[in-house]
Amino acid sequence: MARPSLDKNVKFRRLVRILDEPKPHVIGYLESLWQVAYECGNPVIGDPEAVEAAIEYPGEPGKLFHALMSAGGRRRTTADNGAEYEQGQAGFIEEVPGEPGRYQIHDLYDHAPDYVKKRKQREDERKQRTYVDSADNGGQRPSMADNVRTPTPTPAHKEERTTTSEADVSSSSSIDDKNEEKKRTKHTYPEAFELWWNAYPKERRTSKHKTLAMWIAAGKRVKVEQDLDNVAAADFLLTQVRAFAASPAAADTQFVKEAHRWLSYGSYDDPPEAWQEKDTDQRQDDESRIHRPLRG
Repeated sequence: MARPSLDKNVKFRRLVRILDEPKPHVIGYLESLWQVAYECGNPVIGDPEAVEAAIEYPGEPGKLFHALMSAGGRRRTTADNGAEYEQGQAGFIEEVPGEPGRYQIHDLYDHAPDYVKKRKQREDERKQRTYVDSADNGGQRPSMADNVRTPTPTPAHKEERTTTSEADVSSSSSIDDKNEEKKRTKHTYPEAFELWWNAYPKERRTSKHKTLAMWIAAGKRVKVEQDLDNVAAADFLLTQVRAFAASPAAADTQFVKEAHRWLSYGSYDDPPEAWQEKDTDQRQDDESRIHRPLRG
């Protein structure tokens, strides 16, 4: 929930003016953006398209992204030699240092609720364990099978229907291929995506085309963060969703996110052991979120 004093913040008022939309709409955009980062415990959202996809912005492409970037405004600064110049101030999002074209939420952890900070701590610990395991293994990164719990195998006759060779996946889908996506007809989807889609809890499979967009964005992120190729990234997402679908966390589908939200929130980054019991961090901190500090 947005803090009551948000509408008095200069940066927020500037964002409302740039977008020329009602305040409740703009608050909803910000809450959606923050919630994505809260769910995955990571301030990095991705490229401009991923930022607007995470918010599910219905307006003109690029408009909301540029508004979030420029909401910080500009101020006049005096250099050491006495010359004056204008300097842009951080908006609600900013470019990730050293990663041109990728964007993150400005100062997320300075204002995030406690449950988000706990998730970040768990993720940092998981990455540290992976680093140590890699060092013990002579510098080789542990295989995906070492890091992910193998879900309960499906019956042989079902497996035959869903299993494809690596060559099939490689030829049917390239996570980077935007041109191919545009050429696709309305009812045609990559085979690797279809495998992922069919593995997700059936009752929460909605907005298939939107889910495809988030699957592509998730694949790009996994490729960069884990140094994988297209096929390995698709395999990782498939392994994670199968582990999730077979876990207690997916048993009560009324509490399971819709497929596209599961991807946009970065739930595939969660360690499978976290799905063996309900994650109550967010419920326990719901009330404290109401009083979270205002983002500067």
